[in-house]
Amino acid sequence: MNDSDKRKESRSPTDVYLKVKRWSAIFWIVCTFYFFGGIEDSSIKKLEFLGLRIGDDSLIPVLLFFISIYMLYNLVFCWEVQNSIVKSDIFLKVDYRIHIIVAFLFLFFSLLNTLYSVRLFGIHIPTVLSELFDISNGALSSAMVSIFSASIGGIATMISAASVAVVLRKLRFAKSEQDHVIFEEITNFKWKFYYTGKRSEDESKVMTFTSEGKIEQGANGNEASWIVRNGILEILNGKGDVYSRFKKDGDVFRHTNDDDTLSLRDQFMEKLEKK
Repeated sequence: MNDSDKRKESRSPTDVYLKVKRWSAIFWIVCTFYFFGGIEDSSIKKLEFLGLRIGDDSLIPVLLFFISIYMLYNLVFCWEVQNSIVKSDIFLKVDYRIHIIVAFLFLFFSLLNTLYSVRLFGIHIPTVLSELFDISNGALSSAMVSIFSASIGGIATMISAASVAVVLRKLRFAKSEQDHVIFEEITNFKWKFYYTGKRSEDESKVMTFTSEGKIEQGANGNEASWIVRNGILEILNGKGDVYSRFKKDGDVFRHTNDDDTLSLRDQFMEKLEKK
């Protein structure tokens, strides 16, 4: 994989994270059928899973409960190891939070199903839970479905709205703070600009940026001035048009490859010594 492929890949979640999301969705669909429709077949007396034979169907909710925990753990872990570009994307953030909310909801209902199906320390769960389940087939009763729709659905909506509000609020303050960080860094250091997107000394130059928005060393008709907007470094040509656009990735600024930019794609700048 060359440098260009790595840069493009860094803007998207890893394959492992996407696979975990897909398998989680499949698992949630199976759980939905089990919780709300019931899974019953009188001709099947025993269930075989990974070479293990389960003779008591009351163990199925227990199995689903522990799988729910495992799915939630994988989802959180795979998100936390994503790079800063992925984790700062507002849409990916909201998508991740929605998945976490759904994961907790299914974990909650698999726990309820587990508590109903097994005895804990020899003590049976209070009879009130029996009224929430259809004892004939182990599925959730219509009363439980109503409770789910009214209470849990309402809670999920409030959590989703609160999560989006928090993300948007943080994003608003983060943008201004990030602009300041980029301004300080871009004006206080020298930068090695690889203008063809290849790590080649013959196709690079050193650039310096003034606090007045001018490009000092390395300026030409294509790279004449600069500005920071919404956490993005924009390079302007001699006419004042946006020639290239860069996003900060650690000590490197990488070209966003936006369609409206005029420069070559996959350009990047690396931090050098302080001015």
